[in-house]
This record gives sequence, structure tokens and C-alpha cells, in this order.
Amino acid sequence: MFRHIGTCTSPSKTRTAAAKKAVELGAKVSGAPVRCLRRRTNGCRARSNGCDFQRLAGAQKRPGIGIVNEPGALCWADLNTPNRQRAVEFYSALFGWTITAGEGKDPNGYLHIMNGEKFIGGIPPALQGPPHWLIYFYVSDVDASTAKAKEMGANTFLPPTSMEGVGRLTVLADPQGAVFAMFKEAPRN
Repeated sequence: MFRHIGTCTSPSKTRTAAAKKAVELGAKVSGAPVRCLRRRTNGCRARSNGCDFQRLAGAQKRPGIGIVNEPGALCWADLNTPNRQRAVEFYSALFGWTITAGEGKDPNGYLHIMNGEKFIGGIPPALQGPPHWLIYFYVSDVDASTAKAKEMGANTFLPPTSMEGVGRLTVLADPQGAVFAMFKEAPRN
């Protein structure tokens, strides 16, 4: 089983409301909602379609997720699941996300996740391993960042690979086994 790095999602008014809504939509909450005093956020951990996620209230006040196009910033998240339709229904209802098929040069069935006006992730057409979220960090050079990560004890699951018109990416596991990806967008013409 993959170890994972947690991601935070859109806020809710209370931790119990977040947990209740997730359960109503079919998730299994893995513990009582908690309050993180240091971060002044409320949250619940849950599992839907075999995939763990955490919902935090108050996360909108944290500036970290607002950092974009800087090396090390979170830039994307893929949901790998065996039941894509159930995932679309669940996350659309829970977070209000719009999830649609790719257009034009993306005929493989990849679904794009939008939160408001922003693309934040996707759902690949085929499950890669057990259900999980794969988070992507932006880097200025995928090859150099991969080499550095390997020097520091990371294992490579997918070596640096280019996707035409999209960008370059790699998938690694840190020395503790947490799986993540690094990405650099292709230049736009």
C-alpha cells in the first residue's frame, strides 16, 4: 500500500458538518473530527472509494496553498480510483467541484477537476496501484530535481517523462515511502 502525503481541501463551517456530509455521501470517517490548535483549523479524516483524504475548515486562511509557479509548490493532484463515476459524484457533492472530460488533444478519458475557475487535478482513466491521491509539486527542472531526490534516498517509480503539450513529470517515493510527483509545465506557444 502507498503511504501518502495528506492534502487539504476546501473549508467547511464546522468539523462535525464536514464529517457528517462525507458520511452521508458514503465515506467512512476514520476518527472523530479534530481541532488542530496550532493551525486553528478543524478537520476530519475520511475514506471514499478506498482513498483517504482529509477535509479542513479554516484552510482558506493558510497562505501555503496559494503559492503557485514556485519550486516546491503544490501544483496538481490526481485521484486514482477503480470507480471514477462514484468519485465524481462524491467529490462534486462534497466540495462542489466540477469534473469534466478533457478536450481536444486528450482522448484517453482523463477527467479534469475544477474548484471554481481553477483546474486543481484530475482522475486518470486507469487505476495505478491501490486507490490514492497523487500530489504533484512544481519544479523548475524535473531531471535535476529527480537526481537530487535520488541522491537523498528517494526511489523512482516513473523516471522523468515528457507528455507532449503538457509537460515533464516524474513519480518518486521519499525515503519514508510517501509517494509524490514532480512536474514542470511545457512552454506555451
